[in-house]
Amino acid sequence: MGLDHFALEDDELCRARAAGTLRRNFMGYTTCADSDVLAFGPSAISEVQGTYVQNARGVHEWAGWLEAGHLAAVRGHRPGVEDLARSALIMELFCNLGVDLDVLRFRFPGALRDLAVEEKELDRLERDGLLLRQGARIRVTARGQLLLRTVAAPFDTYHRADARLHAPAL
Repeated sequence: MGLDHFALEDDELCRARAAGTLRRNFMGYTTCADSDVLAFGPSAISEVQGTYVQNARGVHEWAGWLEAGHLAAVRGHRPGVEDLARSALIMELFCNLGVDLDVLRFRFPGALRDLAVEEKELDRLERDGLLLRQGARIRVTARGQLLLRTVAAPFDTYHRADARLHAPAL
């Protein structure tokens, strides 16, 4: 499948990829499109009707909330249009190994308009042989399939912001 998932050719995941119906969630690849994910335990992230909720990260904090009779959820996020477009873009890269940005721009009006920051990274990834671009189309190469997180990372604005927060001072 790429990344860290492998399946036999007759497996339902391979059949879903061939049919263009493969999906990915926090648990990995799945054939269940648009399903809610309820996660339990410290740091668990649930996705319910497009809203994300994360439990307390530390086991003691998480247990403390539960022992006090409360939910252990400490933060949540309801995605906006740009978030939804970027999520769909990353899903296409992970599940179909390619994406047409113009199709996503049509599906999510007003989103994915300014990709100047991403373009620089895409140039590097293309030079490294991880992807190919033709107009608004991006295709992951066989080499890039094993590095899908790296290929998708430029489009993850939260990952980029987090990386800036934790970057060493120069």
